[in-house]
Amino acid sequence: MKTGVRQGCILSPKIFLMVIDWVMRKTTQDNNTGIQWTFTKQLEDLDFADDISLLYHRQQHAQTKLSKLAEEAEKTGLKINKKKTENILETDHFTYLGSIVSKDAGADDDIRSRINKARHAFNSLRPIWNSRALSLRSKTRIFNTNVKAVLLYGSETWRVTNTINNKLQTFTNRCLRHILRIRWPERISNSSLWERTNQNATSQDTKKRKWGWIGHTLRKPADTIARQALDWNPQGKRKVGRPKQTWRRSVESEAKAAETTWGTN
Repeated sequence: MKTGVRQGCILSPKIFLMVIDWVMRKTTQDNNTGIQWTFTKQLEDLDFADDISLLYHRQQHAQTKLSKLAEEAEKTGLKINKKKTENILETDHFTYLGSIVSKDAGADDDIRSRINKARHAFNSLRPIWNSRALSLRSKTRIFNTNVKAVLLYGSETWRVTNTINNKLQTFTNRCLRHILRIRWPERISNSSLWERTNQNATSQDTKKRKWGWIGHTLRKPADTIARQALDWNPQGKRKVGRPKQTWRRSVESEAKAAETTWGTN
């Protein structure tokens, strides 16, 4: 390479973000085709690294904004990847930053995917679990950083139910029993299993992540998008009926459980 920056150079991501920022400013300037964010402002796009999410309230604005983006990106040598481009209004679920976002706003698909990925990570480390040269402490630390971290990735925003907690805990217990070489018909209580491996219940881990995430968000300035999203009132009308009531009861029950846990700790 005789021009540009080399791969791995710390200038590379900074220059790329500057280019993306310029492209999006050119794409969205003098446009009011996004979603209503505040009384006087509209949110036109969401960006993360090389992923861009174009926001619009009317279908006819989608193609106009996408064409403008392609035109401005072409000036810098960037092209839109058609295979990775999806219209959310026409799909039941899509993957964003490793998490599956579903149309029904549930977390079942994402959690199912997380368990499969964590299972693959656990199976790939079988030589470590079967090794007699490593201590139990080392194995549990490797389990926490390489398996449990994969399992609970994105759990800060999950709508967790008892059924979901049971699925996560069942997978975790099965892995820990394998690490301890506990085979059928041997038995051990869950409390003893967690004590020997220095583990907490999965439900406690997800609650800690949720509290950490909301605390981090509330410490942000009041004018940031993440902070404003907590009080954002979306456009349009929401269907009334059982789904809404079920969601409301779920939120209230989670809030009460978190309040109780916070008070006891």
